Amino acid sequence: MKKRQPHHIICFILTFLLLSMNIQVFASTVVHVTKVSLNKASDILLVGGTNTLKATIAPTNATNKTVKWTSSNIHIAKVDSNGKVTALAIGYANICATSIDGGKINHCTVTVSNPIIQVTSVNLNKTSDTLIIGNTDTLKATIAPTNATNKTVKWTSSNIHIAKVDSNGKVTALAIGYANICATSIDGGKINHCTVTVSNPIIQVTSVNLNKTSDTLIIGNTDTLKATIAPTNATNKTVKWTSSNIHIAKVDSNGKVTALSAGIATITITTADGSKTDACVVTVINGISDNTDITNKFTDSNFKTKIYSLIGKASPAPILYSDVKNIPSLYLSSLDISNLSGIEYFTTLTYLFCGSNKLTTLDLSKNTALTELDCSSNKLTTLDLSKNTALTELDCSSNKLTTLDISKNTALTVLYCNSNNLTALDISSNTALTELDCNSNNLTALDISSNTALTELDCNSNNLTALDISSNTALTELDCNSNNLTALDISSNTALTELDCSSNKLTTLDLSKNTALTELDCSSNKLTTLDLSKNTALTVLYCNSNNLTALDISSNTALTELDCNSNNLTALDISSNTALTELDCSSNSLTALDISSNTALTFLYCYSNNLTALDLSKNTALTFLDCSSNKLTILDLSKNTALIYLGCDSNKLTTLDLSKNTALTVLDCSDNILTSLYSIKDTWDINGYRSQYTDSTLTTTTDSLVITIKK
Repeated sequence: MKKRQPHHIICFILTFLLLSMNIQVFASTVVHVTKVSLNKASDILLVGGTNTLKATIAPTNATNKTVKWTSSNIHIAKVDSNGKVTALAIGYANICATSIDGGKINHCTVTVSNPIIQVTSVNLNKTSDTLIIGNTDTLKATIAPTNATNKTVKWTSSNIHIAKVDSNGKVTALAIGYANICATSIDGGKINHCTVTVSNPIIQVTSVNLNKTSDTLIIGNTDTLKATIAPTNATNKTVKWTSSNIHIAKVDSNGKVTALSAGIATITITTADGSKTDACVVTVINGISDNTDITNKFTDSNFKTKIYSLIGKASPAPILYSDVKNIPSLYLSSLDISNLSGIEYFTTLTYLFCGSNKLTTLDLSKNTALTELDCSSNKLTTLDLSKNTALTELDCSSNKLTTLDISKNTALTVLYCNSNNLTALDISSNTALTELDCNSNNLTALDISSNTALTELDCNSNNLTALDISSNTALTELDCNSNNLTALDISSNTALTELDCSSNKLTTLDLSKNTALTELDCSSNKLTTLDLSKNTALTVLYCNSNNLTALDISSNTALTELDCNSNNLTALDISSNTALTELDCSSNSLTALDISSNTALTFLYCYSNNLTALDLSKNTALTFLDCSSNKLTILDLSKNTALIYLGCDSNKLTTLDLSKNTALTVLDCSDNILTSLYSIKDTWDINGYRSQYTDSTLTTTTDSLVITIKK
């Protein structure tokens, strides 16, 4: 058998033969990149916009055509691996394409700008204008939106011979006529216009004169005043006629004056151009003379008697018109007068006080000069004050009025209409009011939104279910007690110093804004909490008959009076309230009461609690003490020598020593378990307590009385 050649020798031989024969088994030629071109050398994008650049590799048969995209500022514009450029912020960035093979590079300069905000409208500050020849006015154009890119406007005139306009909107009047001045936006061609009327120069009024400076008329008569305008060729000769008192003399648009009632009125003419004025003083007189006998006009004997006394005459001397016509004031209160017939002849009367009489009617239509009227406590069912427009103060309280019309009395500053039968009250015309008392009527609503000058308001004892005082920021005193209020917002009334909102249905009361409060009565409501921490000026507080379980008055160090009785208090800290002189904390659930700091106390009511002890040794000023209906076993009053009244009944006292209480005049110590009672002889009415007990022994010395009590 022939021997086999090794395999690797055969391979070597074959390789050698192939190389020697220049036979190419495998060959691959690399084509390199020579250039990178972009489809754009520059580009402009808006913020947020995109564009995809395209790169071209040369030669086209280059082996590796891969490029890398980069940005010179990725905060201005970024580019992804596909050449997509995204604009991010205003500025410039070079977007580069670099070949992987050979690092050939080209770039596109990208400019990024904000989006263009187009104009949507053009508005002018005037839609019409009136100019005199030669005068100018500058119109102002407002572009919308305010951030529009191009706010440039072009100004034009529809008739440049009437009115021309420059590039800044300045209009110049040239001739009589009309022209439309237009503002047109360069962006979008939005347009608006102002119609300009051009007229001749105005010849102004320099003066006005009346044919009379004074005039005298009898009631019912008329006279026509004549006016002369200077210069005679004035452009606007319009005038306005007015009367200082239309109830004495009125004037129409032609200057015709009509006399209405006795008195004095000034008729004034005022030019529309320049407000030039002149005046005529008109005196209106009755159709009677000064010597006219008016005695029989006074049908009420008491009124007549008062007038005789006032004018210094005695009946049966005649009462003349001259006797009463100049009397300025009448004080007729409490004279048992039934009617005021004859009052019409007091034509200059300014003050009338006729309260507390028996008047059922009152006619004051001739007394137009009245400024103050008190007709309270009569029997009036109606009251017509429509002619008394000069009234500043009115008291018509305690009558039987069911309505009250004061719409003509716009000068009123003080109004008392309380204790009538009013079901409504319109004071919307009485904007000068500073004081209003309408309590004890039948009002179900009260609108005081127009009465912003009010400083004092009393509307208690009505049927109000709501009260809006948000407009009455000047209020210092408010009494709205005994209504049906379920809420009361006084956050706007920061000037309040006194507030009585007791006997309503309030469940909450926010006083945090009312830091000026000195007196507060919120008793007999349904309050469960009461925050007084901001009311540091309080001196008087009545919060009794609510549902309070706690009361913090540590901030109210100025308190002198505190009534918190009939609540659900289990504790009461008054250690900070050293100024207290009166305290009523009765009818609660107090088990202790520390009044050692309250040395100024003169009145103390702490009855109907659960007190087992009461230390009064520091309260030497006490004059009145009621500690009845507690659980006291001891009561030391040896330091309380000023006591006048003592109620300590219904406790568990066995001994009561009153020997130091020489000022005591009233005592109730019944319903205890007393065995001894000590007192100074004859210093108080022993009968006041003798009936409470039966004395078994009565020992009398020169200075003391010792009584042993027997049940």
